[in-house]
Amino acid sequence: MAALCRHPEISYVSTMLGRADVFARVLVQDDNELWSFLQSQVRPLEGVLDTETVLEVAVHEPWFNGRVPLSPAPAP
Repeated sequence: MAALCRHPEISYVSTMLGRADVFARVLVQDDNELWSFLQSQVRPLEGVLDTETVLEVAVHEPWFNGRVPLSPAPAP
Protein backbone atom coordinates (compact mmCIF):
# COMPACT_ATOMS: atom_id res chain seq x y z
CA MET A 1 0.00 0.00 0.00
CA ALA A 2 2.80 2.44 0.88
CA ALA A 3 4.49 1.86 -2.49
CA LEU A 4 1.26 2.76 -4.28
CA CYS A 5 0.76 5.90 -2.17
CA ARG A 6 4.23 7.24 -3.06
CA HIS A 7 3.31 7.94 -6.70
CA PRO A 8 2.36 11.56 -7.45
CA GLU A 9 -0.31 10.33 -9.91
CA ILE A 10 -2.22 8.76 -7.00
CA SER A 11 -4.56 11.24 -5.31
CA TYR A 12 -6.49 8.89 -3.02
CA VAL A 13 -6.14 5.31 -1.75
CA SER A 14 -8.56 3.29 0.38
CA THR A 15 -9.05 -0.29 1.51
CA MET A 16 -12.21 -1.92 0.20
CA LEU A 17 -14.55 -4.74 1.14
CA GLY A 18 -16.05 -6.80 -1.68
CA ARG A 19 -14.80 -7.45 -5.19
CA ALA A 20 -11.70 -5.24 -4.88
CA ASP A 21 -9.24 -4.94 -2.01
CA VAL A 22 -7.87 -1.48 -2.82
CA PHE A 23 -9.24 1.62 -4.54
CA ALA A 24 -6.80 4.18 -5.92
CA ARG A 25 -7.70 7.38 -7.74
CA VAL A 26 -5.17 8.07 -10.49
CA LEU A 27 -4.91 11.53 -12.04
CA VAL A 28 -3.25 11.57 -15.46
CA GLN A 29 -3.58 13.60 -18.67
CA ASP A 30 -4.99 10.96 -21.02
CA ASP A 31 -5.66 7.26 -21.67
CA ASN A 32 -2.13 6.64 -22.93
CA GLU A 33 -0.61 8.04 -19.76
CA LEU A 34 -3.02 5.94 -17.69
CA TRP A 35 -2.09 2.78 -19.59
CA SER A 36 1.59 3.49 -19.21
CA PHE A 37 1.27 4.23 -15.48
CA LEU A 38 -0.72 1.06 -14.78
CA GLN A 39 1.64 -1.15 -16.79
CA SER A 40 4.94 0.28 -15.58
CA GLN A 41 4.17 1.39 -12.01
CA VAL A 42 1.13 -0.45 -10.62
CA ARG A 43 1.17 -3.96 -12.10
CA PRO A 44 4.79 -4.64 -11.04
CA LEU A 45 4.02 -3.85 -7.37
CA GLU A 46 4.27 -6.83 -5.03
CA GLY A 47 0.82 -8.18 -4.25
CA VAL A 48 -0.93 -6.74 -7.31
CA LEU A 49 -2.71 -9.64 -9.01
CA ASP A 50 -5.01 -7.67 -11.29
CA THR A 51 -6.28 -4.17 -11.94
CA GLU A 52 -9.68 -2.85 -12.96
CA THR A 53 -10.10 0.60 -14.46
CA VAL A 54 -13.26 2.67 -14.15
CA LEU A 55 -13.40 6.09 -15.80
CA GLU A 56 -15.14 8.92 -13.95
CA VAL A 57 -17.23 10.99 -16.37
CA ALA A 58 -18.97 13.47 -14.04
CA VAL A 59 -18.41 14.76 -10.51
CA HIS A 60 -21.53 15.61 -8.53
CA GLU A 61 -20.06 16.18 -5.05
CA PRO A 62 -16.49 17.42 -5.51
CA TRP A 63 -15.34 17.38 -1.89
CA PHE A 64 -15.73 14.61 0.64
CA ASN A 65 -16.68 16.39 3.83
CA GLY A 66 -16.20 13.44 6.17
CA ARG A 67 -19.85 13.35 7.20
CA VAL A 68 -21.68 10.06 7.33
CA PRO A 69 -25.42 10.46 6.65
CA LEU A 70 -27.47 9.40 9.65
CA SER A 71 -30.94 7.92 9.63
CA PRO A 72 -33.61 10.19 11.10
CA ALA A 73 -34.38 9.48 14.73
CA PRO A 74 -37.35 7.16 15.17
CA ALA A 75 -40.62 8.81 16.13
CA PRO A 76 -41.53 8.49 19.83
